[in-house]
Amino acid sequence: MTDSGNVERIKLRCPVSACLTIRVPAGTTCVEDATGYAYAGQVIVLNNILVVLMETVAVSAGPVTAAECLAAYDIPDIEVPADAADTFVPGGLVYYDLASAQFTVTSTNVTAVGISLEAKATPSVVRIHLCSHFKLATPDVVPTA
Repeated sequence: MTDSGNVERIKLRCPVSACLTIRVPAGTTCVEDATGYAYAGQVIVLNNILVVLMETVAVSAGPVTAAECLAAYDIPDIEVPADAADTFVPGGLVYYDLASAQFTVTSTNVTAVGISLEAKATPSVVRIHLCSHFKLATPDVVPTA
C-alpha cells in the first residue's frame, strides 16, 4: 500500500487497541509526502523510540507536523518493508536501518526494534512485533523518503 508519493506504508495486522500509543506533538520532524502530509504508517523517531504514525497529519515548513497526532510504539503484529536480501526467522531480532528506511536482520550500525513473527526468505515485507523497550542510539533522527 502506498500513498500518492509512492512511499511504502506499514500495515497494522492487529487492532489498534492491542498497541501502546502516544500523542506526537505538533512540530515533530517527519517526512513529507508529495501532497504535503505526514501519512499514517510512516516510521519516525520520537525521543529515541521508533514509532509509527497512526493518523495522517498536515505538514508545515520544516517539514514538521502541523498538529498533534497518534502514534504507536509497541505493536504486536505489523507488516513492514524489509531488506529483500535478508532471511527472517520467527523470534529473530529485527533492526531498523535509518539510512534505507527498511527493517533488516543485519545488526551492523543499527539498533534492534523488534522480533520477527514469520519465516521469510528474500521478502519485500515481513511481519514483526515492534517492541517499545528498544531505544535507538541516535535521538530524533528521521528516515529519508
